[in-house]
Amino acid sequence: MVWVADADPARAAVFATRFGARAASVTEAINDEQIDMVLIASATPTHADLLEAAARAGKAIYCEKPVDLSLERAPLCRG
Repeated sequence: MVWVADADPARAAVFATRFGARAASVTEAINDEQIDMVLIASATPTHADLLEAAARAGKAIYCEKPVDLSLERAPLCRG
């Protein structure tokens, strides 16, 4: 783990310190060219936007479910 990003910078700093990582903004972490993969474990309403940002940055992505609560926002989840 290199970066920890959270809407609450203080919470990110505590978690990062605990695991030997650095706290960053979401934008900074996603756009770091040395990062190959992004783990998204945030509130469901943030998943789709974070997935799109990470994909645009060319990252491999692991996202907890669901992608979004709206089927229109998560078209690949439709059967």
